[in-house]
Amino acid sequence: MNRSERRYFKQRAKSYSSTNELDYIALFDVLAKYSNYSEVITNEVAQIGINNLSLKIQYLHNAILDSLSAYKKKRSPNQFFQTAMNRILLLEQLGQLEDALKMIKKIKQKAYEGERFELLLQMLDTEKSILHIRDHGQTSQQLIEMYNEKHKLIRILSNLNKYELLGLHFIELLEANKVNESLDQKAFQDLLDHSLLQSESLALSTRAKFQFYRIKSVIYFFLYSVDDKNFYTYSSKCLQLLHNVKSAELHPGVYFNLFNNYFIACFHQKEYEPLKRGLSFLQNITPNEPQYFAICRYFYLGFMSSIYKIQPPPPNEKTKFLNTFKKDFDNYKHLFHQTRKKLLLYNVVSLCISFKEYSTALDWWNILSDPEEVPMIPKEKLTIKLTRLILLYELNYRSLIKSELSSLNYFLKKLPLDTPMPQYVFSLFKNLFNVHSNEEKINILSDFLSNLPAPSTYHLTYLKIIPQWVNAKLSELQDSK
Repeated sequence: MNRSERRYFKQRAKSYSSTNELDYIALFDVLAKYSNYSEVITNEVAQIGINNLSLKIQYLHNAILDSLSAYKKKRSPNQFFQTAMNRILLLEQLGQLEDALKMIKKIKQKAYEGERFELLLQMLDTEKSILHIRDHGQTSQQLIEMYNEKHKLIRILSNLNKYELLGLHFIELLEANKVNESLDQKAFQDLLDHSLLQSESLALSTRAKFQFYRIKSVIYFFLYSVDDKNFYTYSSKCLQLLHNVKSAELHPGVYFNLFNNYFIACFHQKEYEPLKRGLSFLQNITPNEPQYFAICRYFYLGFMSSIYKIQPPPPNEKTKFLNTFKKDFDNYKHLFHQTRKKLLLYNVVSLCISFKEYSTALDWWNILSDPEEVPMIPKEKLTIKLTRLILLYELNYRSLIKSELSSLNYFLKKLPLDTPMPQYVFSLFKNLFNVHSNEEKINILSDFLSNLPAPSTYHLTYLKIIPQWVNAKLSELQDSK
């Protein structure tokens, strides 16, 4: 619970409980201080004299759930409009028609701001009913204006429905693409050629434009590549509209996907400052639920690590980021999906190597290689074992390098591979281990880069950090000549 939710809980509990029931609030205050139940028992609960402790804990649990439910309902925009609608109907029943019409005008303005078109139609029907009563069934100018407004609104809503149907068709294509594990290029191209996707001016509302940009951005991603400028352009426009479509009412999975597309597009277009601003924007709109905030931090840590590998920060910022990474990982690791966790850990190992923080990288590598922390398939185990060779080499752990090479030699013979990259990396360190002069090392590193195989499509086995380290090491050795 965040601070606002805790405050609401205590206010609500005091309002709905008698004086002799308030000891569960004291229990709540104690629980909030500690990380586990046993600490509470041994420290403070006995001192505050709570009887029937197990029952009070269950009562507290239910009270917290009821409070959170009421808190979220109270803050929901739907609840605001429902309450307003009930008040309007009450004013109509009391004969206070002008007050009801004033309230309708005020609520309609707010509904237009949020493009709540379905609610607006309901408001217009209520307005029509009140005008008929006020004007004794006569056709007034206000009634004519209401009909014109309704006609325009129906046109906008019909247009939005067309874009939303197009969005559903788009999702069907994406799902079919996942099932078939192949891209139906013709189907995506036909969708891109759809009449509604030829100009954004055809979308008559922000919500429709949002669908327009969202569909176009991902189609360009699938049909062309992440390097396509249109992917970046439409991802950016989609994100700019996110505030207007009331991101808090979208399922978090929807806007996390939007942000992910935008961040990828920014990264490949080398638009690092917009990417950083997008990360800040995401943090500001992410729900307070821990599982969603964990995804937000995953994006921040992952993409900032990638930026810092390309644009190294000043030393103080470097230290601050690594400390933040450690704190966030410890806080949210139990909420990260296993795939996200392993990619995040591999990312921080790579980042520490690029920072030349080899001891820190080894600490993170030990977490990454722990099977209880991060289960891995054989290819991924091979990847991290090969990455460890950089750390052992830089830390001059020669005896460990020798045993690791022996282990890897066995691993490479047993494991079928779809890329020669692991064998190239193994040969690189085997050769480096047996030479001492800088000249020989320069020749080995240069030969490695000149014979580098094409990237693998598999997300970990290409070992991107190896060529990056070789380039940096080669420059370092050449500068020292």
